[in-house]
Amino acid sequence: VQRLLLPSLTREWRAGLTETAEAKSFAVYAINLRAKLLQPPLKHRIVLAIDPGLRTGCKVAVVGSNGAPLFSTTLMIPLG
Repeated sequence: VQRLLLPSLTREWRAGLTETAEAKSFAVYAINLRAKLLQPPLKHRIVLAIDPGLRTGCKVAVVGSNGAPLFSTTLMIPLG
């Protein structure tokens, strides 16, 4: 009984904990994303944004002071 029951209960318990942790992490992510998206824009500033990526390349974008995109490209970085 110990050999069969304990591993099954442990897996069930861990699955429940993982499910709860995932739900809470999505809730925290949603709160943080909402705060970022509702943030006022930077006035009178030009912003350079870089999204790093090795396999698909680094995406680079420049946004003007009025919020209009000025430039965007993808930079492929050689790996070795």
